[in-house]
Parts: sequence; C-alpha cells; structure tokens
Amino acid sequence: MLKRVIVVAVAALCVSSAVQAADMPIKGPYYKAAPAVFNWTGWFVGGQIGAGNGDHDRVTAAASNSYDSSGIIGGLHVGYNWQARGSSLVWGIEADINAANIKGDDAGFGGFVDESTLRWAGSIRGRLGIANNNWLFYGTAGWAFGRIRHFNSGGAPLNNDADVDGWTAGAGIEWAFAPRWTTRIEYRYYDLGDYSLAPGVLPFTVDSTYQTVTWGLSYRF
Repeated sequence: MLKRVIVVAVAALCVSSAVQAADMPIKGPYYKAAPAVFNWTGWFVGGQIGAGNGDHDRVTAAASNSYDSSGIIGGLHVGYNWQARGSSLVWGIEADINAANIKGDDAGFGGFVDESTLRWAGSIRGRLGIANNNWLFYGTAGWAFGRIRHFNSGGAPLNNDADVDGWTAGAGIEWAFAPRWTTRIEYRYYDLGDYSLAPGVLPFTVDSTYQTVTWGLSYRF
C-alpha cells in the first residue's frame, strides 16, 4: 500500500512539473544593443597653442626684398557645430583670437634693418567636416585680421603698428576622447594683405602671409 502511495505521489509531482514547464514563457534570442554614435552638435569653447612662420615681401620705389619670420601663437576659440542624425556631415562656425610673437628681419638688406612681428591675429570662419563617430576631419575658411609691428632702423618712429586683414583657410583632425571633451590638430594659412609705411624719405609696402600649426582642446556644452 505504501509503495502505491509513493508511486502515485511521484507520478503526480512529475505531471505538475511538466505542466509548469509548459506554462513558462520561451525566451527569445539575446541581442546586444548597438553602441551609441557620437553626435557633434552643440556649442564649444577652448584654447589652442602652436607655432608659425611668415613670409614678407618688402617693396620700395627703388628695390624689393623678401624675408621670413617664425615664432609662437596661441589663444582662445568659441564655436558651434551642427550634425543631422544619420548624416556624417558636420557644419559649423568658429571665431578665435590669438596672441603671437612671430618675428623675422631682412638682416640689414639695403643698409637698414626691417623687422616684422605678428603681435596678434583673429578670425571668423565657417567649418565643414566629415565625422566618423568620434573623429572629425574638417576644413575651415573665413575672414582674418591682426596687427603687425614693423621695425625699421632708418626711420622715425622706429616701431610702427599696422592693423591688417585678409583671409585664412586650413584643415584639421578633431577627436572626441570624452563625451564633453575634444582635442585637435589644425593647420592654417593666413593672407593678411599688405601695409604701407613711410618711416623716412623712402616709403615702402610689405605683403605678409603666415602658416601655423596648432594643438587645441575644447569643452562641449
């Protein structure tokens, strides 16, 4: 009798377990969520520092000569990027202002020393880039302006400050290494036009162009 009770109890337990197993939901396949794609839209501010060199063509009524300059440049920038979702194109605008000490002279060509020093430079530019997730490859171009101090050992006053403007263009690579931080390397070419001075009895004109390479760090809002 006891054996029959045990057999019936075991059979009932098996049937109950089978029914419960049949009622359990069947789990579907597990899909891992795709990683979020970085979006470049938003305001940013930051700073940059680097080096540059200049080319200067000095022209007088009697002769002309050329000389180079080199030095450092660094300052601050602010801008805005816009990237439509699902698009790799990034549009933007940026302004920057830089202190500089890019200096060079003509080693006394013609008996007098002429020296040009870029004191500061700024720009307002458009930006257009192609994003690959948190990497951005971009070009930039726009209006540039600045001040050049010219020293001439044969004139009075010896130091003359010339406010100049023109255009600038360049390209860069930017990397978002954190959700709100990016770093960049950027090359720029500046054509700041020319300035004219008359430090003595011999007036002259100097045409100046510059090239810079800077490293920058930006914070995104």
